[in-house]
Amino acid sequence: MIINGTTQYDRDKKMFAYEKAEVSPSSFYATVADGMFVTEPVEIQVPNGVVPTLYLDGNEVQEANYNHIEEPGAYVLQATGTSSRSEQILAFTILKKTTGKLETFTVPEGFTITDARLDGALTKHTSSSVDMTEEGGYAVHYRCNATDTLYELEIEVDHTPPTLKLEAVKDNVAKGPVDISDMEEGVTANIKLGNKEVKAKDKLTQSGIYHIVLTDQAGNQTTYSFRILMYFNMLTLHIILIFFMMFALLR
Repeated sequence: MIINGTTQYDRDKKMFAYEKAEVSPSSFYATVADGMFVTEPVEIQVPNGVVPTLYLDGNEVQEANYNHIEEPGAYVLQATGTSSRSEQILAFTILKKTTGKLETFTVPEGFTITDARLDGALTKHTSSSVDMTEEGGYAVHYRCNATDTLYELEIEVDHTPPTLKLEAVKDNVAKGPVDISDMEEGVTANIKLGNKEVKAKDKLTQSGIYHIVLTDQAGNQTTYSFRILMYFNMLTLHIILIFFMMFALLR
């Protein structure tokens, strides 16, 4: 059963089928249609005698498990078979349940959106797309025109990046310790002092150039760069005082 120009549907397998004669006389099968957005794992069946290559966000996936693909991101499946030329078979995107990566939800050709809601209220949409620039919980219902099968996407959209106050930093420079204890729950921080990665803690005290990348659960990121100048803390002052006392006694 033809879905669109690139995709068919096999009712017996209950999977989408892809015919690529340049690669194999047999079909590829997947639980997703070409161009589909999903939040659940994806299965792909590759014909014998074919060399598949799966890309995630532009990077080749090493030792891909085609029976269970679950890591969020944008995927492209390419394959080489009867000819030496690599052909694209399909593309799809696996989303986190909470994401900041989606501003427009679009269904593949051959599918129609029947209902779209934002936080339970009807939201503006066309037959093929939903604007998701506004934050909140979306529920989108759509169907395959050829099979009349219904599909649903439920997702929380969060476009707000994580932030830090960094009150001690002025014009990218701090003259003493920098407090980062206001980091939001669920946010991860990659902190580098120069080229060395350091463990996240409530207060950064060592002098040098810092680079901090914050990533929240929706995938939103914020980057900070600043320098902590050399400064004297109480421990340093005590050491200096002891040094001078010892120097005075030796005179």
